[in-house]
Amino acid sequence: MGVRFPFQLLYKEELFILNIRFITAVLLFFVLAGCQSNLDLNDRVASIEVYEWDKNRLVATIVDQEFIKTLVNKLDGARTSSTENMDFEMPDYKLLFKHDKEVIYEIGYYKEVVHLGLEGQYWESDQIYGVKMKLPFE
Repeated sequence: MGVRFPFQLLYKEELFILNIRFITAVLLFFVLAGCQSNLDLNDRVASIEVYEWDKNRLVATIVDQEFIKTLVNKLDGARTSSTENMDFEMPDYKLLFKHDKEVIYEIGYYKEVVHLGLEGQYWESDQIYGVKMKLPFE
């Protein structure tokens, strides 16, 4: 009779169930890994106030809901890259995402695309977002 390996001792039905569980776990991992979400703003942004970064002077207020929704969606699904250990110039503008009078999110904006491990125009404290989208007042 020869040497029997542990998997040979299992019944065919048990082996089938183990295979199904393994495949399900792998598929679930890939689905969850693909669901990257950066922001949790949903439809709460009513306006975006644009300030000069260094002077803190209000430059524009964006109320175009189509633009705001597109930008939030792009930022939400964007790839990001850490800028934690880099030296670089600060953004040109500071964007305040507001709901009524409450600031619910803040991010920096570069007029031109920057290369900080990733090409993008939007920066938040220690990461650059891979989003290139001009502001509507420029």
